[in-house]
Amino acid sequence: MRSGKSTQVHSAKEQAKIDRLLAKKRKEEEEKVKKKEEGLKRKLQEERQQMEKEVQEKESAMKEKERMMMEELKAIEEEEEVEEEGEKLERRSGQQRQEQAESSQMGGIQMCQLEARDWLGQFGFREELPAESELEKEVFLKLLSEEHDEVEKRLLVEERRADLHNRMLLEKRKMFDEKKKMKEEGERLRKLLQEQKGKQVAVEERLTLLIDTLLDTNDQPVVLHQTVNKVEAQQREFVDIWNNFLNNASSQIDSQVRCYVELLDEALCQKLKDPAVLKQLKIGGGIGDRGDDGDNGDRKRKGVKKEKDGETKEARQKMKVKLPWTYNGNKEKNSFH
Repeated sequence: MRSGKSTQVHSAKEQAKIDRLLAKKRKEEEEKVKKKEEGLKRKLQEERQQMEKEVQEKESAMKEKERMMMEELKAIEEEEEVEEEGEKLERRSGQQRQEQAESSQMGGIQMCQLEARDWLGQFGFREELPAESELEKEVFLKLLSEEHDEVEKRLLVEERRADLHNRMLLEKRKMFDEKKKMKEEGERLRKLLQEQKGKQVAVEERLTLLIDTLLDTNDQPVVLHQTVNKVEAQQREFVDIWNNFLNNASSQIDSQVRCYVELLDEALCQKLKDPAVLKQLKIGGGIGDRGDDGDNGDRKRKGVKKEKDGETKEARQKMKVKLPWTYNGNKEKNSFH
């Protein structure tokens, strides 16, 4: 690290550019979230309207169908009442005819002489019978007029009555099945209406859940923006602390280096004042030019003869300067040679 120079992570221009980019990115994210929220709201509103419309259509269709069923049931009941009244009138008229036939002494013998259209009443056939076509009546009357045996005629009448009775039973069974079917259909429609009401409640609960989800989704971007703002504030705080640390550390390191240089200079000066060092410096002096004899008149350039061993050892003594271990990183070996 160079002395007197502070190191920063970003310059002022770069920091401003970074701030602009972060603001732009934050604005784009907010616009995206806003568009997404609007689309979700619009979609929920459309779904809700569509579901309400479908529910209304189904309810109106079910009500219309139920109304038609009730009208049909009412019409059937009115028809049954009319038929019952007709049956009562027919029974009364039949009883009157039977009394007249019993009072007549020739009622059984003069059966063929009576009118052909009234043969059922003359024989006391008073049960409810289905309507016959004109062709069937003509065929039976012709067959009855051709038969001369009284017993055979009675058998033909009984067979005809049994046939009509069976036909009447089939029609009643058919009518009963239709009524039963109509009743079952009405019960099914009532159940469908009840289920539809229950489904409407479920739809309302679903809409409530979707609205709660939308509100929670709207709260999440707010929390995310707050977290991003906190992270940006922490980043700016860290950058400021780091820059301050670098400024303070660089000034401290520069002052320590200057102190070490001053100590080294002082130590060198002290060593140079030592007589042994000065003597050593004189012995190891330069040879000089060709025409000179050197410092000691050595013309052959062989140098001066060495002094005694003790003086040589003393002259070769190393100069040691003790430096703080915090600067060189070595606590034990901290001598400058």
